[in-house]
Amino acid sequence: MKANEAGPSTAKPQPIKTSINLPPEAVEALRAIAEDRGTTVADVIRRAIWVEKYLHDATRKGGKLLIEDEKQRLKELVIR
Repeated sequence: MKANEAGPSTAKPQPIKTSINLPPEAVEALRAIAEDRGTTVADVIRRAIWVEKYLHDATRKGGKLLIEDEKQRLKELVIR
């Protein structure tokens, strides 16, 4: 490789700042989750997006979402 040729980029993509409007109950829920986990509201939102993406992809491929309750009964979670 020549000195003036660019090699593979090692720079991380820069985050994009966004703004959303949420009802007070949603903000309070985010704050409660963040406090419980010892993290930030922004981190809770980022994680929620990735979980939503995972669930979306899994169900689009024909997968089912099952939740085990406290009595060890399985229930299917349907997201529309």
